[in-house]
Amino acid sequence: MAQQSGNDLKAVMEKLLQAFEDEVDSELPHRAELDHIFRILKANKEKIISEPPEVGKKEKLPELLRSIGDALQQCKARSKQQQSESDKAKSKKMTMPSVSDCNPFKSRPSQLSVDPLLEQTIAILGDVPPPSPSPDQDAGEEAVTEYYQWTTSYVDESRIYGWDKEANDVVDALVGKEGEEEDQVLFRTAGIAGIHGSGKTALAQKVFVHDRIKDAFPLRLWVCVGPPDHEDRFNLLYRMLDNLGLDTAKVEDIVDKADVVVKAATDEDKIKSRIGVLLFILYVTLYKTGYLIVFDDMRAYSDWYSNLTLQPPKDGEWYERLAYGLPKAGRAPCSSPAAARTAPG
Repeated sequence: MAQQSGNDLKAVMEKLLQAFEDEVDSELPHRAELDHIFRILKANKEKIISEPPEVGKKEKLPELLRSIGDALQQCKARSKQQQSESDKAKSKKMTMPSVSDCNPFKSRPSQLSVDPLLEQTIAILGDVPPPSPSPDQDAGEEAVTEYYQWTTSYVDESRIYGWDKEANDVVDALVGKEGEEEDQVLFRTAGIAGIHGSGKTALAQKVFVHDRIKDAFPLRLWVCVGPPDHEDRFNLLYRMLDNLGLDTAKVEDIVDKADVVVKAATDEDKIKSRIGVLLFILYVTLYKTGYLIVFDDMRAYSDWYSNLTLQPPKDGEWYERLAYGLPKAGRAPCSSPAAARTAPG
């Protein structure tokens, strides 16, 4: 049997996780065991590429995932059957039980046991702790899992009101002002900062589809970074290369066979080496190409607020950034370095 690559297994896991998520409101039998199994799958979805299991266990993964998919389908079918029988029972009047109901030879639905499948999943992928309730959660109240929502470059500009001047300021910072002679600046950056919900992503999307940006950059890439614990650096780079159209199977093969990875002394060195190889592949892919990369939803927590007390940079040190947002109620992000210098504290 041909072995599946980490990407193939990850894709299968993603389909299973989506299928299970679609049943979030269904009264599935063996709900607790299924929750446990899919919690393990979710924890291992990204690791299956960066930290694949041992060879012996990896060979068992395809069959395990098929068994989990079959079990989920059976539980879904059993749930629909029980719901149908319940609806029929409610629609009928109360009647005396028939003789057939007492027949010991009457066929009964086969018993489905998910416990062995859970034990097998733990043996291959390892166990994960149950989600801990939040400190302010009432006793007996079930924890609600919040899933991260990815951002994309797609934008319906008719639903964005304003931001025209701000978008033009960012475009000027990235490609230079209209009518100016081309300079020798080979690398430009612009930052959009502010509190949650202040419109940073909407402004970035408006810039991303701006006509001048499209004319200036043959290659544009939108990268949703997300919370610090959402995804490791390896998979972030891997996703960028995937979006650039590279053959991910070949990329994985190149990374695994690279001398610096093979000769790495420790697991930590191996992870760093894999990241280095991906960075080099990314560099070669973008070399001599005019490109724009948007890193969306990059977050800072304690440092973000402490940095607001620092003195503004000296003249000439602003470069082409879009200044800073002020995390206070009723304050919008500044739209230019000059505005940031004079903004009230």
